[in-house]
Amino acid sequence: MGRAIFAMILIAAAAFLGWQWIDGNAKRATADQEWRKEESATRARVAALVDRTNAVTDWEAQLAQGDTKRLTPVMTLELEKLWLGTRPILFLGRIKDVASLDTSHYMISIHRSGLSSLQLYLATELELALVADKAQFDELLARIPAMLNSSSILESIAFVGRIRSIESRTVTDNFGDANEVRIGRGEFLGLEYVGEFDVNL
Repeated sequence: MGRAIFAMILIAAAAFLGWQWIDGNAKRATADQEWRKEESATRARVAALVDRTNAVTDWEAQLAQGDTKRLTPVMTLELEKLWLGTRPILFLGRIKDVASLDTSHYMISIHRSGLSSLQLYLATELELALVADKAQFDELLARIPAMLNSSSILESIAFVGRIRSIESRTVTDNFGDANEVRIGRGEFLGLEYVGEFDVNL
């Protein structure tokens, strides 16, 4: 009798563990499917932004020349050729600061970060300083408040800006090392919140 009860307990435990395993796999599969679906939708929104603004998307690849990292400094002259054309550029980054420029405009400071900066390392820091219409930008912030509150280094926003000039400056990091920063100045044309999705176009 005791052996029969013990066997029944083992069978029940095995059935429970098997159900847990199946249920866990099903939940993971559902989560993966939802992630891929949202990533595809995000990529489509960014692609629509690019089409709408005719933005240049391959300037990072041209800087890297087929590699996943570039340890040599990015020269201002290179960026002039890539950024100062007739078309705006797509720039994946995060909002560093927003300041009132006048009663109708903001100055948005953006630094390159997120998944794209991990996929392609550049030794030179790149930033944008874009003038944006206050009403337009306030509407975007109200719709996507996570743009200012995110703490994940993988999250990013797809910005489109028309660059008018490029300046350089040297900043000192927390370790006392001097780093070169190239800053593209121009006008804000639009954005799409990317989060942690890969929207490599």
